[in-house]
Amino acid sequence: ISTLSSPRLSPLEHRPRKRAKLEATRRATALLNERGMAAFQMGKFQEAEKRFSQALCRVDVGFLCNSIQTSIDMYTTLKGYPQQFPALRLASGLNKAQKDVALVAFGLKETSSTELCERILMYNIAITYVKRSDYRTAKSWFHRVATAFEESGGRVDALHARTLHNIGMCLYRLGKNADAMKFYTRCLAFSMQLSNRLGELIQAAALNCLGVLY
Repeated sequence: ISTLSSPRLSPLEHRPRKRAKLEATRRATALLNERGMAAFQMGKFQEAEKRFSQALCRVDVGFLCNSIQTSIDMYTTLKGYPQQFPALRLASGLNKAQKDVALVAFGLKETSSTELCERILMYNIAITYVKRSDYRTAKSWFHRVATAFEESGGRVDALHARTLHNIGMCLYRLGKNADAMKFYTRCLAFSMQLSNRLGELIQAAALNCLGVLY
């Protein structure tokens, strides 16, 4: 007697209730991120950071547990930061390539993996601090994104290259030019492995920044 083997089901297919909950979480996360992007585009950067953080809470339980105290610490010190940082400028100003790399918040797809969602949301949070000239806090968020990429050991990603560039930018704004050069150089090496237009833009931005620092 022959028997037909049934197709192998994924863990989520065995547990439809869990799958439905996951899909609902992804939809809510994407919606909160969209609201954050809308606030970002209107120049409401603190509101944008709030929405991005709420979205991150949906996908990162550890962040949810620590978010209250972290937010208190960040907002307590936020007002003093802009006066403490040197108002440094690139010799040639920000060109289009640099703006494309440094000042863009990213959308989410409901099909994105939890890991990718976390990285994009942390990146978006970092960008809101860049826009508020709080480069120290922005750098710490960018470092979290870079660490997540490095620990995963995955393929080269444009978001990883952007993150390295922006760590360099934050260090430059904080007056740490030697450290900034290290990250711009790493960014350049990563971007050269990206065979697309975005990789070329990131390369151009990194080369321009290195040229200024040299």
